[in-house]
Parts: sequence; structure tokens; C-alpha cells
Amino acid sequence: MATLGLPRNKLTGPIPAEIGNLDGLTHLNLEANALSGPIPPELGNLASLRSLRLGGNNLSGPIPPEFGELATLASLRLDRNQLSGPIPPALVGLASLETLTLDRNELSGPIPPELGNMERLRVLSLDRNDLAGPIPSELGSLSSIETLSFEWNDLTGPIPSELGNLQTLRRLNLRSNALTGPIPPELSNLTDLEYLNLLYAGIAGELCVPDHSGLTSWLAGFTVAASATRGLDFLPCERERPTPGPGPSVRVLYAFPADGEFRQEYADGVRRAMELLQWWFADRLGGPTFALHEPEPQPCQLAEPEAFYIEDAWVRVLHGVQRCAPVGYSGDDFIWVVYADVWDYDPLEVVLETLRNCEGGRLGAGATGITMMGGWDLYGLVTSRFRQCGYYTGIDRWIGGTAHELGHALGLSHPPGCGEGTVETCDLHAVMASGYGEWPHAHLREEDKAILLASPFIR
Repeated sequence: MATLGLPRNKLTGPIPAEIGNLDGLTHLNLEANALSGPIPPELGNLASLRSLRLGGNNLSGPIPPEFGELATLASLRLDRNQLSGPIPPALVGLASLETLTLDRNELSGPIPPELGNMERLRVLSLDRNDLAGPIPSELGSLSSIETLSFEWNDLTGPIPSELGNLQTLRRLNLRSNALTGPIPPELSNLTDLEYLNLLYAGIAGELCVPDHSGLTSWLAGFTVAASATRGLDFLPCERERPTPGPGPSVRVLYAFPADGEFRQEYADGVRRAMELLQWWFADRLGGPTFALHEPEPQPCQLAEPEAFYIEDAWVRVLHGVQRCAPVGYSGDDFIWVVYADVWDYDPLEVVLETLRNCEGGRLGAGATGITMMGGWDLYGLVTSRFRQCGYYTGIDRWIGGTAHELGHALGLSHPPGCGEGTVETCDLHAVMASGYGEWPHAHLREEDKAILLASPFIR
């Protein structure tokens, strides 16, 4: 038997280890069934195997290191399972491998640098796992690679400049990670690249664009033509902090309940968000922006435990923070931004993804002169992979949410047609529409710029 193909047959139970005794087997396809349990290491005995497809099952446990013995294997597809543990470095022994798809599993640990030795590899897809650590510079040696896709992991550090060596690369997807540092100018050498996704690839301002005209013009080629590539107008690495003159300012509070505690990471997240928003408004308005009353958010411990604020959260938090500052609506001196470490719904629903209202509770809203954000928003400011109603979001999305609500506090409204069932007329990429989800790549409408430039809080 050379081929055993049983895809989409509703098969259940474990994969029989005895399949490993089929000496002449070249193609094994068990995709899209309901198979469970570990992958039997005996499959590593199939010395003639060219293609192994086990994706779309409920397989668990580690990837058997014995797969490194499959010297003739050209395609290994284990995606859409529940596999865990590290990617075994033994896979580098697959000298004939052209396709390796391990996406949508629960794999952890680093990306093995040894994968850079796989000279024939054309597709490497590791999306939606729990991989951490840097992107190995050794991947710049993948001389045949066409697709690199690492979205929705927790990868850190810089994008290796060596990726600019990949002249055969057509698709590069680093979405939703925690990458930092300048985007390497060497990427502009990828003249045949057709798809680039860096949305939420790092925190705005920490993953940035250096002053390099070639890179800037190259990035500009990836525009709003496709949703995944829209708006690659990253914040520049070299930028000065805006210094508005004296006058009315934005005053920021970080509140926490009586049974809670001050969390420095939250205070730091709020400070960073407000600094980046100050720069973003200046960039979009051609210089003018809001002034911050203080660079650090003012801490405020509320008088009641968190459970008190679940009902009627907006009114109760507003009254609660008035013990620390004269927070209110439509003041002449301050626009108020209040971050309250209060979950005005059961946070367990978020963890279990059973929350019906995916926009959260009453907090996370803005009115004239005041914005109040809740525990969900605080958590988002410090979590690079926040799974919200089935989707991972990055920190930038939560900064963008504050940009949207701060816009309301400054007098902006939703664009015409948005939220009225006529999305054809809605400027979806505007920050006051759903563009906050792609911040900092969202834009301000000309009408909104005029309103802001007439505000005493923008100068």
C-alpha cells in the first residue's frame, strides 16, 4: 500500500500504532476527522513516507521526535489540533521537507534555530500557538522559503534583519506578537513580497520605523487594499515628545477598589498609552495635541469592594473617584480619563469566552469631558495576547480604544452611517468608527480634525 487516505470520515479514537508497520506507505492523510490521543511515535518508522497530513483532529501531546527519521518526507501538516510541548529540533533532520504547518495548536517554547537549516522548506506556518522568545536570525538562511507565518504567538525581540535575505519570500505574517525595536531596513530587499501582516506585531512606539527612505516607501506599498495589510504607517523610532503650551489639560486617574491593590504594571501601561496617544494626535493634527496634567496617572483607591461596582458601574465609579479629584463633565480646566480596575461583569466569562456582549460592560465609554475605562481595558494595556470573544488582540487595540473614547470626551461623534445599519457609508477605518481596532493605523476624519483644532484642549 502506497497511499492511505481517510480524510473527513468522522473517525474517532486514537491513531493505530500499527500503521507504522506499513513499510511502503508514501502518503498518509487522516485530516479533518475526530481522532484523539497522542500521535504514535511508530509513524516515525515509515521510511518511505512523502506526505503526512493529520490536521483538523483532536490530537494531543508532543510532536514525536521520531519524525526526524522520516528522511523522504516533503509535507508535514499537523495544524488544528491540541498538540503541546516544544517544536522538536529533530525535525531539522527532514532534509526533504518543503511544507511544515503546525498552526493552531498549543505548542510552547522557542522557535528552534535549527529550522534555518532546512534548505528545501517553502512553507513554515506556526500561527496561533504559545511560542515565545525571539525569531531566530538563522531563518534568514531558508533559501527556498515562500511563506513565513507566525501570527498570534508571544514572540519578542527584534525582527531579524537576516529575513531581508529571503529573496523567494512571498508572504510574511508576524501579526499579534510582542516584537520590539526598529523594523529592519533590510526587509525592503524583499522585492517579490506580496503579503505583509504586521498588525499588532508589537506595541506602537516599541516596534517602529527608522529614518530610512527605502524602508518607508517599501512599507507604503502595503496599503488598505487588503484588510490584513492596511495602514503600515508605524510610529517613527526618532520622534520628539509633544510639548503643548499652558492651558486646559487631560488629567488621568488610575482607580482600584477597596479590596484590590495598586498594580505598577497597570500604572505604567496607562502612562505609556497616554504618551503614545499624545504623540498620535500630534501626528494626525500636524503638530497640535492635548497636554497631560501630569505624566503619571494619579492613583485613587475606591471606598468600596469591586463587587459594589458591577451594577451601575459608570455612576458608582464616577462618584467613587470624586474622593480623589473633582472628576466631572464638561469642565473648563480638565478632560478626565479614568481607568478603573473594575470588571463590571463576571471576568470568568471573559476567560471562558461566554461573554455575550463582546464590547464589555458600561465602562469603556466616553462622554463630553470624561472617559472611563474598566478592568478589561487595563488588562489589555499590559497583555500582548488578550483573547477577546474568540480573537486575539494586541496592546495597540486597547490604546486605540482609549483614543476613540477620548475623542468622545473631546466632542467627536461616530461618523455618519456607523452603527445605523448602513455601513456602506461608514468610514470604518476612522478612529471614531471601528478604526480603533487597527490603531495606530487609524485616521481622523477632516471634520473631526476641525473640531479638535477648535478645542481649547488641543494646542
